[in-house]
Amino acid sequence: MVGGAVLERFVGAVNAKDLAGMADCLAEEVHHEEPALGWDLHGRDEVLAVMETGLASLDSVMEVEEVILAGDRQILGYRATATVLESLRGGWPAGAVGRTFVVRGVGIARIDAAGLIGHVVFHYDLAGILAQLGVLSIAG
Repeated sequence: MVGGAVLERFVGAVNAKDLAGMADCLAEEVHHEEPALGWDLHGRDEVLAVMETGLASLDSVMEVEEVILAGDRQILGYRATATVLESLRGGWPAGAVGRTFVVRGVGIARIDAAGLIGHVVFHYDLAGILAQLGVLSIAG
């Protein structure tokens, strides 16, 4: 791991679907945002509950491509590959089950004094994901 980055450890726990490992990376009052999905989650328990449901619906892996450490900030570039295992209300439509997508994204985190993720925002191309899943047509 690059510089022992806690954000990179969090991604490793996500890949392992290890909720305890994810919890070990998150401050109790963490603020987790994923604007593409409208997520604005507050607190470790809420983040873990949403992650557990989301991860159960995917066979996925996030490959870390780059980590930048700058004081209390960590920036992580990644490439995710995932296959949809089940539809979710408000999430993956039934027509996406069995389909695979690849997306690049970035996570930007503020690390608290204890070395835990206090705030993180993940940005990625949701329209590109939906196009790959066949549920959105993008004219080009």
